[in-house]
Amino acid sequence: MTNKIYEIELLKQDFKLYHSAHQTHINYQLEVPEGATELFITFHYEPLNERSPHALERSLIKEGLNPSLTKESDNYRNLLTLSINDPEGFRGAHHYFNTNQEIILSEHSASLGFIAGPIRTGRWEIILSCHGIFSDFVEGQIQVRVKCGEDYSYSWGIPLSNVGFKQKIRDCSQTTGIGWSFQTIELHTHTNHSDAQHTTQELLQAAEDLKLDWLAISDHNTTSALYEAKDNDNYNFNGKIIPAIEFTTFFGHFLLHGPIDYLNINWTQVGLHQIDELLGELSHFPLSITIAHPFSPGNPYCTGCRWDYPLPNLYNVDAIEVWNEPNPHLYESNTKAFNRWVQFLDQGYEIAATVGHDWHRPLEENQVVARMYINLPEDAGDLDLIKSLQYGRSYSTLRPQFHQLTINDYYGLGDRIKLQATNHLDLQISGLNDDEKILIYSNLGLMTTIEFDQSQSIQSYRYAFTALDLQYIRLEVRNSHQHLIAFTNCFYFEL
Repeated sequence: MTNKIYEIELLKQDFKLYHSAHQTHINYQLEVPEGATELFITFHYEPLNERSPHALERSLIKEGLNPSLTKESDNYRNLLTLSINDPEGFRGAHHYFNTNQEIILSEHSASLGFIAGPIRTGRWEIILSCHGIFSDFVEGQIQVRVKCGEDYSYSWGIPLSNVGFKQKIRDCSQTTGIGWSFQTIELHTHTNHSDAQHTTQELLQAAEDLKLDWLAISDHNTTSALYEAKDNDNYNFNGKIIPAIEFTTFFGHFLLHGPIDYLNINWTQVGLHQIDELLGELSHFPLSITIAHPFSPGNPYCTGCRWDYPLPNLYNVDAIEVWNEPNPHLYESNTKAFNRWVQFLDQGYEIAATVGHDWHRPLEENQVVARMYINLPEDAGDLDLIKSLQYGRSYSTLRPQFHQLTINDYYGLGDRIKLQATNHLDLQISGLNDDEKILIYSNLGLMTTIEFDQSQSIQSYRYAFTALDLQYIRLEVRNSHQHLIAFTNCFYFEL
């Protein structure tokens, strides 16, 4: 029985390069899939020779030479060559005059000028170098194909699957306590500096109308709206603006919140298999790193929106955006993201869940936006906010509002708590409707369900529990249709 072989076309590009492209490089970046065994490049261009007096004189003038030097017998040759880099470095070039080239690379053989070796998975660069373009223009084509073994798959896997466990040890010396309070925050917005309908001023006015305490402007791959806001005194927005960016690639989006000096990154340099390295570098800076809408439909519906990056673990990730867009409780993609977050908690991760309006345009009728409330000390600054985001000191809601969430009278969401023989969780909540319930979950499953008498506007409850083998506790609020309408991040426990 023979193994099945696939041949995949990675690039086919017709080109027309004018004489102004003389002595330039054109870089093609390609993702070579896992299982590739050979790489094939076919390359041709024309013309090779240029004899036109006009073109020859122009070439001499460009070099500062006297055009009268042109002779009737002169013939200048257009020269285009290819160089190749694989994910680990240079794989060669063939500098010679040939308008029809075929380049083959495999582990044990290679065309002249190139180096044999493994066809490594990841980002390759094919560089078209225009050493000399003397004609008015040259035309040609480049085609790149790979041969793959039977383990090649045409389809992407499930987002955030096959993720191992490696937990970053957090500094839990700071805990929530007296003087802390929940403040409103919106982490995911856009302006017309990327793809939103509204201007920076219109976004900030809408945020002011909502009386938001904190607003992140997180345009796609740019921070220019933040400079506009700063230059215009935030257009009289009375809350605080968090510098942010939505790092938007072919294979997924993630949000960065933190000092603007760390946000401006060249997204085009990050290949499919380089994401963990980049996140590792970013984790050394005072940034909160959030995977955005990982189960979004993605291509071809929303280019790059689904999380297709392979991650060995979540060591360098602070949060997952589990609710995205208005009416988040009605989207299957958000349900999948929420469930995956819970699975990571049960795996042992201490990782936060966030929500984002993904604010691009005014609300339509019957749209409801989830609001996130984050626990912060009085007079909190940007770094206090980043720490609270990283630790998950927040809850998210479509309507009900928590006024108190503490364990043993002191500890709040995101704290790591040393349990006693007996313990208690205190909560106060408002905004519940009939038949809406609070569910308290832990790594052991559902601990209890709470139903309230609706005669009081603010409901209070104390839940007593023993230590057992608890790793975390979190809360959900569900309506009569069993839709999730509010949830908290976790209280964590020392084992």
